[in-house]
Amino acid sequence: MVPTRLLLASVVALGPETCCAQSDWPQAIAGIEPGTAIFPDSARLDNDDPGPVPPSSGEAGARWYGRWDGWMCINRRCDIKLVVSAPSTEGTPMRVAMTGFIKESTSEAVVGKVAGDEIVATLRSGGTVALRLRTATVMEVLYVRDSLRAFGVLTRVEAFRAPEPPVKHNAAFDGAWDLGGFRHGELIPWGIRLDVKADGTGQWRVLRRDYVVAGFQVCRQTMTPLTSVAYTERVMTFEVKQSSVIAGCPDYSFAVRLNDSNEVVGYMQTIENSKVIGANWVKLSRP
Repeated sequence: MVPTRLLLASVVALGPETCCAQSDWPQAIAGIEPGTAIFPDSARLDNDDPGPVPPSSGEAGARWYGRWDGWMCINRRCDIKLVVSAPSTEGTPMRVAMTGFIKESTSEAVVGKVAGDEIVATLRSGGTVALRLRTATVMEVLYVRDSLRAFGVLTRVEAFRAPEPPVKHNAAFDGAWDLGGFRHGELIPWGIRLDVKADGTGQWRVLRRDYVVAGFQVCRQTMTPLTSVAYTERVMTFEVKQSSVIAGCPDYSFAVRLNDSNEVVGYMQTIENSKVIGANWVKLSRP
């Protein structure tokens, strides 16, 4: 099952008091490596300046200071960025943005507290975030909300990367692609083909008109144009407006990325009456 959307940004203050029991960290976190998320530009902070380190912060406080960038969730689906400012005994302002989809982050204010060798923050939107240092330059993160547990790793950086600029065309995405989604980590073909043309247009073709996936029903329409096609060096976004062809059919919004293994992966949102009613992680494969 695809995790529900993680979409939040927080301003956290770390006070001098301690709290809480140590978090239940998964053993698997020790084996994951630093790096970037599938969409490394999706989590954005309104202010990424940590400011100067005050002399009163001491070595223990200064070790958290700075900019941190990384990933979390299955298959690096969630982008996460963190800025820790001005550690002191009075409190440590901290900003964190994380998202599993390409959407603007929202902001909230919470209070983080020391729990042993961790910082733990309870978010107003629900759930908790726990942080701990693996090394001086690598930080581990654990997000828990009800039965959802997501974890990942961040690296200390001097500056966050600039977003990828748009390009007019990206030939790597041209041609025919078969669309599939993931269920319990397994890729399931959906019987849908995308034809992407060099002029920035394309079509969505239903190869199996009766095919149904849980939460995703293909209308009995053989062809629908791709619209709002846009590119960066590694990302293609587009929409499928089936409702404009057959009344009552859902629309779909896609963002897919060419990763370092030359795989095209990303997400699809299902939209009805201008509202997002579902989301799936998808993969495009050559026929």
